[in-house]
Amino acid sequence: MRRLLRPLPAALLLLALVATWELYVDLGGADALVLPAPHDVAKALYVDRSLIWSNFLVTAEEVLLGIIVASVAALAVAFAIHFSPTLRRAIYPLLIGSQAVPIPVFAFVLVLWLGFGLAPKVVVIALVSFFPIVVTTLAGSRESTPT
Repeated sequence: MRRLLRPLPAALLLLALVATWELYVDLGGADALVLPAPHDVAKALYVDRSLIWSNFLVTAEEVLLGIIVASVAALAVAFAIHFSPTLRRAIYPLLIGSQAVPIPVFAFVLVLWLGFGLAPKVVVIALVSFFPIVVTTLAGSRESTPT
């Protein structure tokens, strides 16, 4: 019984937040075009489900391509860094430093260079995914290699 009641506070909080949101919009606290009420969101999810599904498929393809590009590049860089101390000293500090620049800064430049097609989206997703894959692959390879 105790296990069943464990998620209850979170569910009640979520319900209270949705109810507050609904009341705020219904009482005129926000323009419905800027902040639609939860019932309007649910209605749009149902009515426009075919449009949402087709857009989801396009987005899923972009994300999948970006993660594949990032995985291939990151695994290659991680193993090169792992097996070469010279590359580790040369590349690893640049990888760490690259995280100081927000990825959206590059998005504008990528759109200028590559246009509005698939390429800039895939590159942004790959850039976001690249660093965590390199770091975790390096950590895993370091742990699994005998000293």
